Amino acid sequence: MVEIDSSPTKPLIYDLDFHEIEGVIKEWQQPPFRARQIWEGLYKNFWRDPEQFSNLPVSLRKELTNNFRIVSLKPVQVLHSTDGETTKTLFQLPDGKAIEAVLMKYEKTSHVVYFHSSRLCYGLCLLRHRPNGIQTSFDQR
Repeated sequence: MVEIDSSPTKPLIYDLDFHEIEGVIKEWQQPPFRARQIWEGLYKNFWRDPEQFSNLPVSLRKELTNNFRIVSLKPVQVLHSTDGETTKTLFQLPDGKAIEAVLMKYEKTSHVVYFHSSRLCYGLCLLRHRPNGIQTSFDQR
């Protein structure tokens, strides 16, 4: 499992939108297509460690490691359905509390993520992959 770097000086990469990632890539003097590779690694492949970005040069993976946190939740337990379409994960939050998420894959273009915690209301978050990124909708219950 990936260790969580709780360093408050590193921002969480998921706090950046696609255009902000493009800006970082430009600042690091990397080709613009690298932003798409990072975006897809995060949101399409669900990579959780810069070393998984094998399509990026080692130097860029090191930049990601040195400048961003990719993981802010620690998976404690992961369960998979027999058909492979549903994954249930119990995460430990940085404050030690827990949250549960269930990823249900539907079609090729959408996934439903269900979150539950003793501190949160029940909710549904529908993620739709679009050419320009991910759209979300959240329904608190």
